[in-house]
Amino acid sequence: MRDVTESDVPETLVLSWDFPPIDSSVARRSMALANAIVQDGGAVTVLTVDSAAARHDHGVDPALESVVDPRVRVVRIEDHHPDRRQDIATWPRERAQDPAGWRERWAADAASMFDEPDFGHLHDLLVEQAGAIRAQRPVATVVAVAAPLVMAAVAGRVAESAGCELVLDFARIDEHRLVAGAQLVSSAVARARVVWCPDETTRERLESSFGGLEGRIDVVSDGGEVEVRALPRPRREPGDPVRVACHVEHEAWESVPELIEAWFEARGVHEFAGATLRLLGRLPLKGGTVPRMAVDQAADRGVTLQAPPSSAERDLAGGEVDVLLVLSRGDLPAGRTSDHLRTGLPVVWWTPVPPGPDHPYERAAHVHRLTTLTGSALSAALLAAASAPPQDVAVPAPVSSWPAAIERAGLGRSGKERA
Repeated sequence: MRDVTESDVPETLVLSWDFPPIDSSVARRSMALANAIVQDGGAVTVLTVDSAAARHDHGVDPALESVVDPRVRVVRIEDHHPDRRQDIATWPRERAQDPAGWRERWAADAASMFDEPDFGHLHDLLVEQAGAIRAQRPVATVVAVAAPLVMAAVAGRVAESAGCELVLDFARIDEHRLVAGAQLVSSAVARARVVWCPDETTRERLESSFGGLEGRIDVVSDGGEVEVRALPRPRREPGDPVRVACHVEHEAWESVPELIEAWFEARGVHEFAGATLRLLGRLPLKGGTVPRMAVDQAADRGVTLQAPPSSAERDLAGGEVDVLLVLSRGDLPAGRTSDHLRTGLPVVWWTPVPPGPDHPYERAAHVHRLTTLTGSALSAALLAAASAPPQDVAVPAPVSSWPAAIERAGLGRSGKERA
C-alpha cells in the first residue's frame, strides 16, 4: 500500500460571508462544517469577508475562534462597502464632490455585478479571490453557505469554471430573501449535487422556490443528539425580584419596542415589582434607532443593554439570572438555541412568526412559549418559569450533525474513498 500524500486529500473551498471570530449563526455553522471536513481527513480553505457591519451586528468572540480546527485555512477579503467608510479624508475626489451622485452610481455598478443590496458589490472580488485559491491548490468541491445569496452565485460560477463539484448550504434564509433572489441563484441550485438546509421549514421553502431537488436536498440540523440530565440553577425565594436575561436574535430587534411596552405594563403587577430585564444583544446598524430609543426610555424601569456573553460563558451573566427570555424569528433556524438550552435556565420564548414543527424550542420541556406579548401574559409567563422547581431537562449534547452529512455528500477523505 502506497503512502497517502497531500495530493490525495480532497480540497474543499467553503464560501461563507461570516466566520469566527464573528459570532453569528452562519459563522458557527460554517465553522462546524469546516471542522468536520478536516476531521474526516479532508482539506478546507474558507473564503470569508472581513465586514465591519458583521462585527457590529453580531460581535466578535475570540473563544469561538479558538474552536476552529487549526488545519482549516482561512482567507479573508475586506468589505469595501462605502457606507462603512465615513471618514471623508479617505474618500475619492469624485465622492467628496458629489456624495449622493457618487453613491447612486456605486449602487448601480454593484447591482450590475449581483443585485443583492449590502452584499452583491463583492461578487467579482469573491470570484477573483476564489480563482487565486484554485491556482494555489486544486479544488475538488466548492461549498457556499448562504445567506447572503451572493455566496451561492459565486460558488456556482467557480464550480462551473473549474469543473468541480458544487454543494449549497442554505443555512439561514427567510422567505422574503428567497422570493427576491431565487432567480439570481437558480442556475447554481440546478448545478448543485447536494443542497443542505438546517430544518424542515427551510426545506419546504426551497422546494417551493426551486424545482428538481428530489434526492438532492438534505436536512443538516444546527443542533445535535439530545441527552437528558439535571442542570442546577440558583434557588429563588418567594418574593425575590425576578431577574430576567433576554437574548435578542439579530433579526428580532424590531420586536424590542413591543417588548418594552409590555415590560412597562408587567412591572405594574405586584408580584413582578422590582423585576430587572437585561437585554443581551447588539443593535443592528440598520433599523436600530427605534429599539435604542425604547431601551433608553426604559432605563429607570430596570432595563439594561449589554453584549451577549461569549460562547465560553454558559452561565449567562454569572448565574445572576432566574429566567431566560428569548426574542427570535420562528421562521428562521434556531441560532443560539443550543447555548440557551444548555444553561438549564427556564426559557420563555417569544416569536412573532409561527415556528416550524421541528424547532428545538418546541421540543424542550423547560421552554414556555409566549403566544401574545402583553404585560399580563409576560409577567405570568416569567413568574411561572422563575417559580418552577428544577427538573431534568433535555439539552443538546455537543454532537455535530456534520460528519454524517459530509459522508452522505461525498466530502472529506471518506467520501473520496467511497467514490
